[in-house]
Amino acid sequence: MVCIGYPAIGSLEGKRKEETRAMYVEAYPDDESAQIRFHLGVINAFVNTIVAERDLILVEDKSDPVTYVGIAGEYEYVGDTESVRLGLTHRRHVDWRAKVPKSDLVPEVQELLRNRPTITQFKYPQSVAMLDWVFDTEAKLDGTADLVHQALEVLKDDMGQTEDPLRRTLAAWQSYANLRRLADRDH
Repeated sequence: MVCIGYPAIGSLEGKRKEETRAMYVEAYPDDESAQIRFHLGVINAFVNTIVAERDLILVEDKSDPVTYVGIAGEYEYVGDTESVRLGLTHRRHVDWRAKVPKSDLVPEVQELLRNRPTITQFKYPQSVAMLDWVFDTEAKLDGTADLVHQALEVLKDDMGQTEDPLRRTLAAWQSYANLRRLADRDH
């Protein structure tokens, strides 16, 4: 699951932007207008912009150069004492599908993750991210995705490091076929 703070606001399920703003200002009356705009942007993105079962959630692990990739679930508010104390009241469950080395992500996704302390919408069509394979029902964090990445690493190594021209050609052809399959799925 992924969470944002703002426990004092209460549930935002079904709330319009104007209602959310009023609830925020009531809960955090000392915030300046710039702070209010920033926080409302984060809240609105988390509650209203993310579409469950269609949008991807990417979370970068700062201690390890990997990014966790999953499919967004529905928004929910959990107002129990412990959730409020921890600031984990606004939640989205995530079906985590992959643990991807950051270096394996396309430059546009790496840029998205760079210096992003909070929620940011990808400015390109989702197909540019080259992460559509995550929606494959077989791709799960249980190791399938890691196996795919290991196989891709072998293909990369074979294309660039082997002396055998046939092996290089086969690796290049397999990589091309996989990319073509992804591109065809986007159309």
